[in-house]
Amino acid sequence: MLQTITLFGHTINLYDFFNNAAVVGQIIIWWFFLRHDYAEAVTLPKLANMYLNKKKKENVFWRWFFVIVFLLIMQYIGVTITNIASKPISMLFLGTTDHNFFPNILVNPVSVFLLYLLFRNSPLKILDLSAPNVAVALIFYKIACFCWGCCYGVEWEHGMWNQNNGRAEFPVQLVEIACAVIMLVILLLLLHKKGRKTGILYPLFMMMYCGSRFVSEFWRDDYPFTWFGGRMTGYHIQCIVGFVLGAVFMFLTVKWGDRFTAYIDAKNQALLDKHEKKIRAANRKKNPPPKKHKKR
Repeated sequence: MLQTITLFGHTINLYDFFNNAAVVGQIIIWWFFLRHDYAEAVTLPKLANMYLNKKKKENVFWRWFFVIVFLLIMQYIGVTITNIASKPISMLFLGTTDHNFFPNILVNPVSVFLLYLLFRNSPLKILDLSAPNVAVALIFYKIACFCWGCCYGVEWEHGMWNQNNGRAEFPVQLVEIACAVIMLVILLLLLHKKGRKTGILYPLFMMMYCGSRFVSEFWRDDYPFTWFGGRMTGYHIQCIVGFVLGAVFMFLTVKWGDRFTAYIDAKNQALLDKHEKKIRAANRKKNPPPKKHKKR
């Protein structure tokens, strides 16, 4: 456990550092693996670019400018909604208002789905891209917890020393980091797999996270709030709820996800075609073709 380091005379809090690194990690994973898929899945940036250029051919700079701005706005709204939901969910299951990752499992997919549907985009495609992003954030959050000594494991004589609790503990954070890395690899491998059903990655992430966390929770000792006479913690119950929701989400996506996405894509393409025709008509009216003179 290493809570701080000194670099060039400045003391760096590693908990804050890795929590902030989660944002940087998400940006990196987005840029290298997700950017083109995201640009193809969002409609409003294409529409804005079309009106700015007033022509069919897109300007690369403005295309990416609108995509990035739209991504940041959607990310901010989604994170805000998740943070607002965090306290009541934590109180319900954990009896505390401390940070709880479960709203990312329960609230985030709902907010992303509705937000992107509202703004005329393909929500299941976006959720496919959100899953690796959340997995990357989870990796850095768990590294932060390991450095700070929170989210700690049960007392174990062969474990690592936690100066916060003054005892040797099972390094459960390392187990959860390894699980998050495995999840990220699986999600990235499936992302561009041919024949994959659209929208299955987020429910798959929900099920993988809740399943692995349900097991690792037996080795954790940081939540005194328990259910069923102390046999289960609040996080156990959350994981059961999240796994069931993920399974239901997966069933609905496998059964109707491709048809729903095709319907949304057709609607969005029709919207783009409609506005492209309006722009062409306006251009023809503003710049009519030269009149041909009749030969005498």
